[in-house]
Parts: sequence; C-alpha cells; structure tokens
Amino acid sequence: MAQDNTSSASCHSMFGASDSLAHKTAAGGQASMGLATQPLFREAFRARRALVPADWYFEWPFVPEDPSEKHPMLIRAQDHRILALAGIWDQHTTAEGQTEETFAIITVPAQPALQHIHQRMPLVLDRSHWPLWWHPHARRTHLEPCFQPADFSWESFPVSPQVNSTRYDAPEVILPWDGTIPD
Repeated sequence: MAQDNTSSASCHSMFGASDSLAHKTAAGGQASMGLATQPLFREAFRARRALVPADWYFEWPFVPEDPSEKHPMLIRAQDHRILALAGIWDQHTTAEGQTEETFAIITVPAQPALQHIHQRMPLVLDRSHWPLWWHPHARRTHLEPCFQPADFSWESFPVSPQVNSTRYDAPEVILPWDGTIPD
C-alpha cells in the first residue's frame, strides 16, 4: 500500500531495497542514519511513504558455531496479527524506457526481545500510527512517534534452510524446523 505524500521525516535504514533504490544503496539491510536528509532518499521519504502488509518476516542470525551457514528464523507477532512494515517507494525509468516502481522497507534497532536474533528489524508501525504515516502533510515532528516500533509480544522459531532457495515454494517453509534435512 503506497501513496504520494508531501511530508518530511527522519528514517533509519533500508531492508530489501530493490532496483533503483538497491543500485544506489547496496541492497539489503543497509544501516544508514538520516535517510530523510540524503538526496537519494529524501524525496521518496517525503512524498512516497508506504505500508507493507506482512504476516511475518525472516531473519538470518549469525551462528558462531558455523558462521558459513545461514539458519533462517521466522519472526511474527505472538497473536499472529498482520504487521504493517514502514516503507518508501520510488519510480524510475529503465534503460529500455519502461517505468518501474520499487520500494524499500525501513529498519530500526531491534526490540530487546529480538536482539538475540539480529540487531535490526523492520519498522513495524503500531495500528494507531497508520493514518499518520499516510498523512500527506505530516511533518518530521509529527512522524517521530512512528519510529517507536509497535509494542506487542513477538515469537520466533527456526525454519528450514530451504527457505533460502527460490526453487522451494511450499507451505512447510513457515513451520517450525527440527533441524533435519528433508529427503
């Protein structure tokens, strides 16, 4: 969900930046304070804020015993509510002359309950902040409350490493994983 806005605010970093945003940010969870003041992101953040609905998100924590392995974790609200991830979007023209819209999810320091998994997390907006996030005339000071992640209980559990493969597309990907590799 996205709309054009005319606000100004401070954001923290990007997760999952794609296409034009990614080419300019080193795609992924780049920790970059003050995106609202960086020329690349300033206009997108001022005018094109988005809500990205999600049931959960995945994180790949560092495993000291085996740093070469990526062990995915599914993270969701304990009550299974829909999450609204804060994002920005942009529009650009490709070399072929096609118009493409891209988006990136804003990240913030992880809540204490999730810091053992990763030090950052997507900015999950509290339901009461959704209208404010979308308000076309919200200013930086109005948006500051949005940067306090939603306050609710989280749950997390390991899922199969098959989630790392685009060839694996099955509902089992979101089930708790016992550590055994399927045949």
